[in-house]
Amino acid sequence: HGATAAAWEALVLNLDGVLADLGPDTGWLARLLALREQALRLTQHGADAALYHLVHAAGHDPRHYSSRHGLLCCVLARESATVLGWDAPMVGSLELAALTMNTAMLGLQDDLALQSAQPTPSLRAAVARHAERSAAQLRHAGVADARWVAIVRLHHDTSTQHQRLGDLDPVQRAARLLRRVDLFTAKLACRGGRSPLSPVRAAREVCTGPDGMPDEVGTAVLKAVGLYPPGSLVHLTSGEHGVVVARGPRANLPTVAVLRRADGTACTPPLLRATHDRRYAVAGALPAGTLPALPPYEAVMPAGA
Repeated sequence: HGATAAAWEALVLNLDGVLADLGPDTGWLARLLALREQALRLTQHGADAALYHLVHAAGHDPRHYSSRHGLLCCVLARESATVLGWDAPMVGSLELAALTMNTAMLGLQDDLALQSAQPTPSLRAAVARHAERSAAQLRHAGVADARWVAIVRLHHDTSTQHQRLGDLDPVQRAARLLRRVDLFTAKLACRGGRSPLSPVRAAREVCTGPDGMPDEVGTAVLKAVGLYPPGSLVHLTSGEHGVVVARGPRANLPTVAVLRRADGTACTPPLLRATHDRRYAVAGALPAGTLPALPPYEAVMPAGA
């Protein structure tokens, strides 16, 4: 369990604690801002390493679902907004919205992730109301950033979905991006009764517009994370199995660390493959759990690799 994984897991538990204290005069806001800075530093130090841990953990560990999901959405929303060229204050509000969009159903979301039974009608109603209620909770708890609150309130709003991104105001644009990131990462996660979708299928379901082609937001998400995000398992045309460790020059050309050779034997230490070489092209995604526990990122991608 490498330093990167330990740092992100500490942030997951920290976010659980911060959001549990949401309310006026609890000091939660200063703690959240400090946590966001920590997540930012980790991401700037290595976005591929961050995704490697968070994407893999989402697909394999349903515990602490809400906070882990919020952190992954924060990283992915930031990377996507950077692709779109948005200004720093808006990206900051978007990151904070990603971390707090589900405060009204924190415990409920964690419970639902662990159970295989379908939610009851009353639970579905609570889920349906959570965006509005989360926004109200944030206002009551002292959030003065109106854009942050509005992005949370609108992050499930579909009333503008047929309008062009350029015709929306900045908050509506940010809410649209967060909604897509939220849906995309939810599909990459395991739940009590459901395996994660392959990233390719998740992208097909979330990143395309009504015409079946990626729209502006979908394109930004794909550029930000790739068709095979770091942390996802793939098989190569060489017959080898491995884990994506870095995004590549194009969405379908990641760097892969081979963990199992074509003959089925373990590959230790892992071999790095550049998938733009046709001999090692990505043939497709592997289901979660196909390969044994992942090696720490530091062991797969030495500094400077």
